[in-house]
Amino acid sequence: DNPRAYNNLGLAYRGLDQLDEAATAFRKAIELDPTFLHYRNLGRVLSDAGQYEEAERAIKPGRDKSAKARVDAEAARIILQDWFAHAHTA
Repeated sequence: DNPRAYNNLGLAYRGLDQLDEAATAFRKAIELDPTFLHYRNLGRVLSDAGQYEEAERAIKPGRDKSAKARVDAEAARIILQDWFAHAHTA
């Protein structure tokens, strides 16, 4: 199973205004690869369908993962910057 294919399928269904099918495809993409992009797309399609509360619940895990990824990336940047500074002063 390919999460990118399910995400693209969801986008195609959304473009055709087949929102239930789009939501199903995005949920499958999330099942296979729970990234912010897939959660965001599910939230958008649910919002398109007027399911605003469900859209907010759907996007929250992706938003949380995205925030954690930014924190992790910043921590890695600081660690590498510190290592680089010390490696070149020794």
